[in-house]
Amino acid sequence: LSINWCPSLIQAALLSPVMAQMTASSLTTNTPPDMSDFKIWSNRVDSHGSVSLLVPGAQAKKDRIVALQQQSSSPSAMVVYVGDSSTDLTALIQADVGIFIGDPQSSALSMAQQWGISVQPLSSRWSSEGNSGASEKRRDKDDENQKILWQTTSWLEIGRLLQELNGSTMTQPTQQ
Repeated sequence: LSINWCPSLIQAALLSPVMAQMTASSLTTNTPPDMSDFKIWSNRVDSHGSVSLLVPGAQAKKDRIVALQQQSSSPSAMVVYVGDSSTDLTALIQADVGIFIGDPQSSALSMAQQWGISVQPLSSRWSSEGNSGASEKRRDKDDENQKILWQTTSWLEIGRLLQELNGSTMTQPTQQ
């Protein structure tokens, strides 16, 4: 879900590395990865450079998250939203799992904290778990009493989380 990023950029930055890891894992299980679990909703740029505004602003982002949550037929399904600016805040907060990618000193994160949102480093999900991927209290969906906004600068961490939520396992992400 993006205003500024086109689908091919989102796939290159996020989905392609995740799918490559899942494909490597599926080679041992003979089960192909299911790309249909990953939906991209963004503005489009055609071959002439014209932009189709499918995501006109912050309210449209939040409304889309609400619609996706209402469309879900499975109680275990969740909407994960990755954003990088203050126009993403309402969607990040609405999503079952909100991830802010960018500077931990961002004014968007300060604004979230002023709204009473707990901002935690995404790496803290795994800091006390070792490599097991299971914590004493799973935080797939945020606690009903406290919204958590995860913060990271690493696409690898986001990839690890997506794989974890999708039921796959991945070793600790490394920076390259």
